[in-house]
Amino acid sequence: MEHKTISNVSLTNSNDYLHPLFQNKTLEWVRPLVPRVVRSIARSVEALIELGATTVYVPGLFPLGCVPRLLFLFRAGGAGDHDPATGCLRGLNEGLAVPHNRLLVDRLAQLRAAHPSVTIAYADYYAEVLALVAAPARSGFDASAALAACCGGGGPYNGNFTVHCTEPGAVQCPDPSTHLSWDGLHMTEAVYRIMARGVLDGPNRRRREIVGSSRVDSPSCRLLVASEFGGSERRRRSALVAIAMDEKEFRRTLELFPVVRSRDYCVIHPPFPLSRTLLSHLQ
Repeated sequence: MEHKTISNVSLTNSNDYLHPLFQNKTLEWVRPLVPRVVRSIARSVEALIELGATTVYVPGLFPLGCVPRLLFLFRAGGAGDHDPATGCLRGLNEGLAVPHNRLLVDRLAQLRAAHPSVTIAYADYYAEVLALVAAPARSGFDASAALAACCGGGGPYNGNFTVHCTEPGAVQCPDPSTHLSWDGLHMTEAVYRIMARGVLDGPNRRRREIVGSSRVDSPSCRLLVASEFGGSERRRRSALVAIAMDEKEFRRTLELFPVVRSRDYCVIHPPFPLSRTLLSHLQ
């Protein structure tokens, strides 16, 4: 059987922005880096394709204006005003992260056109994280600490640079699962879990981009439904259901679910558990 390679370009190149900002470079100094950073990501994607990758997931830049350490760094100004809905810095979000993601999406579209047989997916981390910041309680997080690090050096946003998370004197929250940010730069495990689900089968994945090219190499395919049986968490189990599908049915399925298409099969990941009755009907 032919091996299918799925690669995740997890390097968002955020450090290319964070490092100069932490070295007291201004936002105006950092903004011109965006085209160069996006070109670097695109070259990484092309290198993976040359190595044989057939599915590549590329994450967008998360909202930098919501990062506790950056909120602490720019507490006296220099990165625009605070968004009244989230408390995040608009300059870092709308003036840096958004242009980065917009240019990245455009560049990925060019790569898809150049490599029609490769699925290149864009993971919208910006929208995912910003939604958590805007309504943290909806996902079980502490609304009063949405912009504060769980573990840090104290001060506003618990983002003081003088004491790091692992050092004596660090201020630590009692329950990291209630916080969005772990150390002022990285998210907590609870947030990363949500982000991972958002990429795999959540509402923030980009369906058309995950599908990639809609070219079909044969008039039919076998559809594999990757899902779970309904019921309690302990009783759920994975299921792969093979379904014969012609071209018309395949197009219709694209309207209902994100589909990853290979030469010999299709795979869908419904955003909800399928019941035994529905699985039986599909078969």
